Amino acid sequence: MRHKFEEEDNFTDDMPFGEFIRKKRRLMGYSQLDFCKRFGVTHCTISKWELGVTSPPIEDARAIIENLGGEILIVNRKHNHK
Repeated sequence: MRHKFEEEDNFTDDMPFGEFIRKKRRLMGYSQLDFCKRFGVTHCTISKWELGVTSPPIEDARAIIENLGGEILIVNRKHNHK
């Protein structure tokens, strides 16, 4: 059974990986199981990614994001400590 989600297509440059794939998956009408089959990972892996518990290696993340029509931007931020 597929669920229809009414989410806006409001993706931001600083959106976490898990949030991006959850929104894209839902907008595309995929269940987590559908998504697992498409990318060859387990249901547990997708769930952990969406919750921000884990993330795939950067090259795997890049491939997934690009496959879903997004772009990955890596920013090196310097932190000023006082």
